[in-house]
Amino acid sequence: MYQGVAMNRISVLLLLASAALAQTRRPLAEFALVLEDPPVAQKAQSRVALQSSAAQAHLQKIRGAQSRVLAELARRKVRVASTSQILVNAIFVRVAPDGAAALKNVPGVKWVQYLPPLKPLLNAAVNLVGMPAAWNSIGGSANAGAGVKIGIIDTGIDQNHPGFKDAGFTPPAGFPAGDAGYTNNKVIVARSYISSLVDSDPTYSTPDDLSPRDRQGHGTAIAMIAAECRTPARWAASPA
Repeated sequence: MYQGVAMNRISVLLLLASAALAQTRRPLAEFALVLEDPPVAQKAQSRVALQSSAAQAHLQKIRGAQSRVLAELARRKVRVASTSQILVNAIFVRVAPDGAAALKNVPGVKWVQYLPPLKPLLNAAVNLVGMPAAWNSIGGSANAGAGVKIGIIDTGIDQNHPGFKDAGFTPPAGFPAGDAGYTNNKVIVARSYISSLVDSDPTYSTPDDLSPRDRQGHGTAIAMIAAECRTPARWAASPA
């Protein structure tokens, strides 16, 4: 009997612990706490006016008010993502949806605005740049990019990125070229020009990586964007 009672108590404790853990792991949502003072942009009529003494004084007023709200949010253990003063006077937070309503009672908060998650939908981009007409002029999108070579001078190339899968491709005669270690059947040229730079500023010259490796990602992204409507275009990429 004692063992059965003990097991029941353990089971109840486990259930309570699981419930508490579930509550602490509630999904958070993003909200904007819009404050009472108007943003700086409403006090300035131009970009130059944003630097005026009046605009700067209003900016300091907003920051002072925000600091008081931030202190209260910290006391309530509310996660703050960022703040804004120029176009909107708001503090952006991440809280459980059922806890957002209580933030309306924070002194200085005018209203609480839910910020739904968004992602770009580029379904209009192809028509916007006139690609259907361009494809029709070459006999259809299946021929888009046939025989085209694109050269990008940027931060380098990541030839292993999924966007550069080369299955089914055969490089033209004479390719790959440059540093073959950073090429494949789709990225047909990779070359670094870092050694040609003459800027003595150590910010730009060290540590030196003389390979075409893309350490930043910009060159790889731009290369994919450039050929988005030209597949199966060939690629040449170099870090500058």
